[in-house]
Amino acid sequence: MANVVAYNPYLYVMGGGEYYFLVALQEIARRHSVTIILPDTISDNGFWKVVQDVFAIDQFPAILSRERLVTDHFDLCIVVNNAEIKRLFACSQINIVQLPGSYNVCDAVELIVYNSMYTSSACMGISSQCVTEVVTPPVPHPTQRSRKKKRSILSVGRFGESVHAKNELDLLWAAKTILKHRSNGDVTFHLVGKTTLASPEYIGKLSQESCDRIHIHLDINRIELTKLYQQSQLFWSGTGFGFDLQLNPERAEHYGIAVAEAALHHAIPLVQPLGGYLDFLEPGKTCQPWISLDDLVFESHRLLNDPVAYTKMVSNLKENQWVKRILSPSKFAEKWLSIAEGILKC
Repeated sequence: MANVVAYNPYLYVMGGGEYYFLVALQEIARRHSVTIILPDTISDNGFWKVVQDVFAIDQFPAILSRERLVTDHFDLCIVVNNAEIKRLFACSQINIVQLPGSYNVCDAVELIVYNSMYTSSACMGISSQCVTEVVTPPVPHPTQRSRKKKRSILSVGRFGESVHAKNELDLLWAAKTILKHRSNGDVTFHLVGKTTLASPEYIGKLSQESCDRIHIHLDINRIELTKLYQQSQLFWSGTGFGFDLQLNPERAEHYGIAVAEAALHHAIPLVQPLGGYLDFLEPGKTCQPWISLDDLVFESHRLLNDPVAYTKMVSNLKENQWVKRILSPSKFAEKWLSIAEGILKC
């Protein structure tokens, strides 16, 4: 049994990157001793409660620590995004890089793991001598799909106005524009999000837009979310909207777990032209790119009004091999255990 230490400075966020991190550690903890370095602001009980509530991950054997200097009694260190890398030390180190940007890697790093081909291609400054690998995130696969979709549009994300914002207010404008032109009430819009990083003022702005056909869902559970995926025809992603993603790759969706889950439920994704979801989506075939809000409104109207175009794209989602290769949590966990044990045997 090896001693593994893991550090993710964003555990207070509990977004897709944290889900990635914890599913990997859960599997590694089945065979090895795992220590997780927590932010000072999170209690042990609070940490496990959030992990269960947000990700439906049961508590697994792990030592929780708040040390800021870890010595070499660990055999392997797993660090997310190269953050505060010099504070941790182990015999070997794996970096999980999920955010496009510029990084300086220390000599201890034996492997860099990217969460998408997009992140890999958009990262700069990482030594070419480092071994790299792409392991895409775990995505819950449907146990069943709804046979009859509703005329419903869904968007899922973490509410807030951070660097990696999902632009909910812009999506609400587009939804209101669509609904204004569909007076027969046949379409509804569902905006789902976690409120971890959102200010009360921001949540208030979103809640003000709620009406008969616009539904704002705050911190809903997994069962409710799955029902929304099952019934929705379209899925909107607003991450990256308003930015030149060639110049600001960090503003794009680094992978897009929610987009991947929508694709698996055969809800057609409408997405920005660049992002990690291009690992599994083909523009014009299994997703519809948009740049402006007018584009989003137009393309959504087109797919809702044209059953031939809609059915064709859904059929593409069902048959596409890229979509079928989206990693389930169990396949992802197996992959990460193999990676960790491969490093430990070196």
